[in-house]
Amino acid sequence: MHSANCVIAKYNEDEDTIEFKGVLLSIDGKQKLEIAKNVAIFEWKKLGFNSAQEILNNGGTALMAEIKKQLKK
Repeated sequence: MHSANCVIAKYNEDEDTIEFKGVLLSIDGKQKLEIAKNVAIFEWKKLGFNSAQEILNNGGTALMAEIKKQLKK
């Protein structure tokens, strides 16, 4: 079994924005870290990196360490 990571991005043409949602799940699915943002289209280059950093800084680093530990078993 592996962790699940999912990203969804949708362009809003009327507002010229990107609706972005991402999630990091533990192997057993009991832990879930989510992020949701609406950003201006000109921010698209930094969106993925900044979102990943936000998840990592809010518990994702510990969750990724646990996932790696479990995968080594």
